[in-house]
Amino acid sequence: MEEMNKREKRLHKRNEVVVARFFYWSDIKRRRFDDAINKLENEEFFIEYQTISKILSVYDRYYTSLKVMPRGDIVIKYLKDTYPSWNWN
Repeated sequence: MEEMNKREKRLHKRNEVVVARFFYWSDIKRRRFDDAINKLENEEFFIEYQTISKILSVYDRYYTSLKVMPRGDIVIKYLKDTYPSWNWN
């Protein structure tokens, strides 16, 4: 498998965080789909709805892996450990 260049690595990491933040807003904070997307689009990542939608589609396995994690402190600890610069409270 060909190694990712620096730009691809950064995009991959960004895309994972987009998915994690969508999971946070929609599944943990229980925001409606459109409210969660609006948060990502206008307050956190400043990328278009179409980009967010594509990321969620491509990274659906990662989203599913977050959804099947035990709720509560375990999933929050994972998110805090994995993405420490974000607020997960």
